[in-house]
Amino acid sequence: MLDRNKYFPNYQKIYPELIDRPDILKFLNQSDQKIKYMEVDLKQNEFIQDLDKKVAILLPSKEDSLERLQEEEHCQFPDEQDIEAQMLTLEEIDRLYVFIAGLEKDEQELLFLRYWKELTQTEVAKYFSVSQPTICYREKRILQKLKRLMEE
Repeated sequence: MLDRNKYFPNYQKIYPELIDRPDILKFLNQSDQKIKYMEVDLKQNEFIQDLDKKVAILLPSKEDSLERLQEEEHCQFPDEQDIEAQMLTLEEIDRLYVFIAGLEKDEQELLFLRYWKELTQTEVAKYFSVSQPTICYREKRILQKLKRLMEE
């Protein structure tokens, strides 16, 4: 259990002359709280229990060691295969940008509204003053066109 005297001594008894200096007493108490946090709170696991949901969670300590992470096979950096896969994905994204740039302006705008602005087909239809099925058809046609280009 926490040694109350170690982390929160009675500074007024230890330093009677500080009775007239509440600012210094406040600073000393804040320092003690920081020391307790660094020495105790960071290193202790925390058990949280929610009786309403019937859930119990053990939160690991906030201080983590490289050795423990390695034992549990956590990986800070992905292995080389993942880097290669990431590079291939980036290359595909670059190709996709090139193909999108080659589309007509209204096709680019439709994709922008649907996928970047996340508008529904109905909202895009109102924007272009056409029906929703027309937008559905155009979108499908544009995506098929991009898919064909990407597969070449």
